[in-house]
Amino acid sequence: MNPKYLLSLTILLSGCDVSNISVVSANTMAPSINKGETIQLINCSDENSECNFSHGEIYAFNHPNIKDVTYFSRILGKPGDHIKFINKSTYLNGVLLKTRSLGQIEIEKYICEKFSESINEIRYEICRGPGRFNPRLEYSDIKLSENEYFFVSDNRENSIDSRIFGPILLSAIKARVIKVSEK
Repeated sequence: MNPKYLLSLTILLSGCDVSNISVVSANTMAPSINKGETIQLINCSDENSECNFSHGEIYAFNHPNIKDVTYFSRILGKPGDHIKFINKSTYLNGVLLKTRSLGQIEIEKYICEKFSESINEIRYEICRGPGRFNPRLEYSDIKLSENEYFFVSDNRENSIDSRIFGPILLSAIKARVIKVSEK
């Protein structure tokens, strides 16, 4: 992987203590959370009830293959779930995730189609290509095992997530991410 892309596609976090405040360094979660906005990190210790690992929530986690790199993305799949990507459609346990077009937006000099998407009762916005990075999906049809979570970024064609590096173990999930302010 080209290191210059790695830096532009990740958010580097340190500490991940309760109430740690960080400024987002990339647009991997745009349009929901944009570069330059502020997020709060809620530490996911065993005794912390703030981290319930629900579908659609955003978490910070350690990259599975690169030491000292932390990403943040949305939980698409939990242990036991079956995830499948067909074209630009996403299926969770055989059910197509509902999307609705919201028109085009510009993010860092490229135009993408903005969609409303929902998992269960959680609704959020995503952006679909064309993008700078159009990922080749290594994990396009996967059944998650015990303690495995599958993360996707909202800026789908301009991010690296579980579709590329695979599931994330529960032990690698560090903090729940809450948006604090806009740019």
